Amino acid sequence: MARKAQADVDFNLMLDGADYHDLVTCSFQEAKDRANFTETLRVFMLQKYNFEILAQVNMWEIFNVTFIKRNLRHLINGQVKTSYKSCGATVAGVKFPNKGAV
Repeated sequence: MARKAQADVDFNLMLDGADYHDLVTCSFQEAKDRANFTETLRVFMLQKYNFEILAQVNMWEIFNVTFIKRNLRHLINGQVKTSYKSCGATVAGVKFPNKGAV
C-alpha cells in the first residue's frame, strides 16, 4: 500500500476468491485516510462476498481487518478479543515504531 496510490487499489484483483473462505484477514500499512479506505473495503466485501467486519486492529501505520461471512457470524459467541504489541524503541522520550506485531 505504501508504494501505490489508493485510487489504484483493485479490491477485485486483491481479494479474488475470497468467497472460498469463511474468514478473510487483510493487512495494510500507510494507507491514507484509513477510515475512508476501511469503509470502502467494508462495502466491497459486503456487496461482493456478503462478508462483514469481525475485528480490526490499528497500530501506528499498520492495520488488520478480519471479515467473516455474514451467515456464519452467529457462530462467534461473545466479543472478539484482539491484541497487539508495540516493539518500537524510545529514544530521548520519543517513541519510534518498528511496525511491531499486530
